[in-house]
Amino acid sequence: MAILCAIATLIFALCSLFAGNRASTLHTQSLETVRAKTSSKTDAIATLQTQLNAAGTEIETLQKNLNAEKAGSDDLRKQLSATRKSLEQTQKELAASRLELNRMKTVHTDNPALPEVSPTPPAPQTPSTPLPEPATPPEPSEPDVSAAE
Repeated sequence: MAILCAIATLIFALCSLFAGNRASTLHTQSLETVRAKTSSKTDAIATLQTQLNAAGTEIETLQKNLNAEKAGSDDLRKQLSATRKSLEQTQKELAASRLELNRMKTVHTDNPALPEVSPTPPAPQTPSTPLPEPATPPEPSEPDVSAAE
């Protein structure tokens, strides 16, 4: 009976040893699986972080471009405003010149002895050439009353 108990103890010890080894193997496999999943998730997080950094850089670049476009737009608005003011001033000067021309024509028809004034068309202007300063017309001279006497 003692031999049977010894054999049963040995069998039990061997089964325990096999079961322990199997449990250890399963635990090791489980750890490896967890490590693999963790590693793939870590890689995915690193990839997302890289994409996020790239998106942040792109947003910064777009923001800089937007600010530059806004500044350019503001400059164009200022230029447009200055051009409109210049146009208004030129239109006023043109109207004044036309009035003066009409006045001079009227003076000429009243006094045919004066030389005829022929209007000359303005020289074509290019955007890079500044407009000439308006010329002031000469004051009409008074007829000499002493020569008539």
